[in-house]
Amino acid sequence: MYRHPAAQYTELGVGGKWDRLVVWLFGMEWTTNRIRPDVSQWYSLCLTWTHTKDRPALYINGKPVDLMAGSHPSVSLLGFKLAPNGTLTLGAAHILANGNIQVISITSMLGKVSLFRLWGRERSEQEVTSLDCTEGDLVRWSKDHWDTRSRAPVTDPSLQCEWSIYEVKLMFVIIRPDGHTDVYTAREIAHHWVKQTHTQKQTMS
Repeated sequence: MYRHPAAQYTELGVGGKWDRLVVWLFGMEWTTNRIRPDVSQWYSLCLTWTHTKDRPALYINGKPVDLMAGSHPSVSLLGFKLAPNGTLTLGAAHILANGNIQVISITSMLGKVSLFRLWGRERSEQEVTSLDCTEGDLVRWSKDHWDTRSRAPVTDPSLQCEWSIYEVKLMFVIIRPDGHTDVYTAREIAHHWVKQTHTQKQTMS
């Protein structure tokens, strides 16, 4: 859940209610059909949205899932932007009281969450369905981003992406005839190159 001190609603959130996944965006609620996930199995969940679209998109294991508006939209999401300097919690909803985070105890999630990432742009359907483990550019799964004093994270070697263990910094220079440089394309190229190179070294060793 992401909230802003000046807003009296959830700016952005994902949760569960009565066997359905729920998405909140600027106070509006969107729900899926009934879903019964196995709490002993890992799932990849991706929520995307851009201010040029009037509804969010949800993917589970790379496959799009239908979202239905909980009520008739009272406002258009076109042109909206997430307010900066908000508060973000994982595994539970929260409210703000006098500028402090208060976790809502009855909203604790079932199961576990890991490898949370947040990007400053809408990821394309191709990027989501490929299930690539590109690190987030706004929030990454790093202890530097989270207050985990109440419950320390648990290492799970079964996860395929361990970006919190390895960090690779590369500098790319891309020259195009039209003079335009796509930073996100460069990032994807870097990821695929590192992944391929690392796999080759493991095979040779």
